[in-house]
Amino acid sequence: GIDNRGVRSMIKTVAQFAKRHYIVAEAKANLISKDRTALVKSFAEQPHFEVSAAVAVGEPPAEHKDWVHRRILANHEAKQDEFKQGRQLKRQREEEKRQKFEK
Repeated sequence: GIDNRGVRSMIKTVAQFAKRHYIVAEAKANLISKDRTALVKSFAEQPHFEVSAAVAVGEPPAEHKDWVHRRILANHEAKQDEFKQGRQLKRQREEEKRQKFEK
């Protein structure tokens, strides 16, 4: 984390005026009502921000775990397919070069 309060203050100030998406991942400040209210207020004053929050505590449901595992597996399989296709193209190019050289 950032221990220097000056840097943290500067980041919060810049974040309030830049039209971007932000995640404020300060667990302690987000759990304490007074700190959370002050933080939300600083962003809610800007017209281009929409304040939303989602809190997940504890073990996720089996359905969510299955969904995450399917996504991870799909990404892994897609990367493997890309690698295999790239390897096949490389072999084809090498074979074409070899055939041209032999002629």
